[in-house]
Amino acid sequence: MTLDDVIGHCLAKPGAEETYPFGDDDLCVKVGGRIFAFIGLSSGTVGVKCGATAEEAGEWRARYPDAIEVSAYIGRHGWNRVRLDGTVPADDVRDLLDHSYDLVVGKLPKSKRPLPPADAPPADAPPADAPPADAPPADAPPADAPPADAPPADAPPADAPPADAPPADAPPADAPPADAPPADAPPADAPTADVS
Repeated sequence: MTLDDVIGHCLAKPGAEETYPFGDDDLCVKVGGRIFAFIGLSSGTVGVKCGATAEEAGEWRARYPDAIEVSAYIGRHGWNRVRLDGTVPADDVRDLLDHSYDLVVGKLPKSKRPLPPADAPPADAPPADAPPADAPPADAPPADAPPADAPPADAPPADAPPADAPPADAPPADAPPADAPPADAPPADAPTADVS
């Protein structure tokens, strides 16, 4: 990331203002009256807030020991100075600038915080591609689906007799046929006695 890229990125932030309180060689970019980037125009460096303390900011110094060092005078408050010679990748420089801005804005009273651009989503808004808050999880069955332990839709009710069972009004299997004579009747071929 070049010096011009850093300046453009900082000044594009909501509420950013260009100031030179320490002379023409040191551009200080402020938001709400507080500096979030010290840009050394002749030294090719940028000072950014990386944490609340020097220890918190130390992660970046450990990652790029030849390009990031504690800022003079304010380093104990979490400020680092970054050389813009290409050692620190552009994405990391951008992240450092964004983080510094966010830390400073976060400490501003609400009355001094810049308004986000009109087309920006609210800070607490979910990502644009996120499902609605009341949407079921992606792996959930459809709302009209039966419960997982429900029998298939074409299954008979649980209290129904088996499919091969005789109808409920059928006689028992060992019962004589309906047209059979009563059990105490004489056989059909027995002679009948004439009682007169």
